[in-house]
Amino acid sequence: MAETHLTTARLRELLSYDPETGIFNLRDVTMSVNNQNRHKAAASSTSSFLGVSFCRTQQKWIASIKASGHTRYLGAFPTPEEAHVVYLAAKLLHHPGYMP
Repeated sequence: MAETHLTTARLRELLSYDPETGIFNLRDVTMSVNNQNRHKAAASSTSSFLGVSFCRTQQKWIASIKASGHTRYLGAFPTPEEAHVVYLAAKLLHHPGYMP
């Protein structure tokens, strides 16, 4: 079995290092913007989608988003996929740092 070594050259290649400027191609963003780019729901979520949970009283999937310190209700839907589509549209609107 061949061993693989992470050389400085390979690391620079993987991180898109620009030798002229000495800068890696990474975005300099705040923790808040970085958190907006989560793409997976928490393990304890009732659905496998971000921003979607099941409401037992309505027997529907609820879409909601947290923006500007407030949780905003986006609606109730028959399937988690429909709720997720609405959540993603709201995420583009309310989280300017979000990159799909």
